[in-house]
Amino acid sequence: MAWTIYKSTDGSAPAISGQNYKILDLLDAVLTGPSGDGTGNAYGSTPCAGWSQPFGSSAGKRVYWMGAGARARLYFRVTQLNNVRYADYTGYSTMTDLDNGTDPFPSATPPSQTPSSLYLWVSDTANSTVRSWIIAADERTAIIFVYRDSADVNKGPGWLVTYMGEFFSYAPNDAYQVATLGTFFVNTTEPKMIGNPLGRMPPADVTTPCTGVWVARNFNGEPDSLTANWSWSCYPMSTTFSSISGPFPGVNPLDSKLWMTDIPIVTNRTDVCIRGVLRGLYLPMFTERYYADRDTLSADIGAETLNFLNLWVTGIGQGDTGNNTSFNWFKRSCLLLQTSGTPAVS
Repeated sequence: MAWTIYKSTDGSAPAISGQNYKILDLLDAVLTGPSGDGTGNAYGSTPCAGWSQPFGSSAGKRVYWMGAGARARLYFRVTQLNNVRYADYTGYSTMTDLDNGTDPFPSATPPSQTPSSLYLWVSDTANSTVRSWIIAADERTAIIFVYRDSADVNKGPGWLVTYMGEFFSYAPNDAYQVATLGTFFVNTTEPKMIGNPLGRMPPADVTTPCTGVWVARNFNGEPDSLTANWSWSCYPMSTTFSSISGPFPGVNPLDSKLWMTDIPIVTNRTDVCIRGVLRGLYLPMFTERYYADRDTLSADIGAETLNFLNLWVTGIGQGDTGNNTSFNWFKRSCLLLQTSGTPAVS
């Protein structure tokens, strides 16, 4: 099934806000279609992504099963039971109903500060204010962007990213090439304090897990709910923090081209290895303000010219009193989302 870009600005697209179940309604439409079996249109004439809901649904609970085209058809349980501003989600190798499954990732007893579930952020406020969103999805992978429009640069604005599903694996016949990257910290009293791994600097030490990043199993298929480090050699550029000293040009003067890099998944609980790369997402090698948020760019990938959307992402909003300053959070950085063609599969 084709890689499809869904946007809140599309005609008849669902709206989300800080109200009960709005984010679940959106995932129902985009991932599984109105019938829940992965057929039909998400909205208008736009087809759904081909996932399904094998156990139906109940108030505030969903289980989304990756589509038939996925090598590893794992499950993601998404609930909105505790707070209308976000949903909780956890991946599983198998599930028997809406509440029970095996091999959760994140695990029930995580080895680091990562919680036993991740968060899909919806809104800073519990009201009907409509939030912008973008979803890139096919049967294998879903990448969900929700926009935080705070005027305070320390709390946004920018996109919070949730990644669920397959990554491109370097391991032959990898039966568990499934990762999740999501918001890992929510302060329930200060709604603008949240942590998201794709808007922050990952640990420089390859053996250090990056909070909020998990893979289902190791490359030998052992169910140990590995924490992972999404990148340790290439950091997203930021005007406020960069792994490169000084401003990095938007166009490389040597060849007059834009440069970008894959986003590696590095597993590090047992045998440290570069397991693979994320599908459809790239790190641009330029500062965040060189191109505007949602600018469209093109690049030659092999023999194919592909289109990308430049998205300003955010990692955490500082508290009003400036707490949590001991962490290397980005105020804003950039990701490039592939919007044409189909991301590589393995």
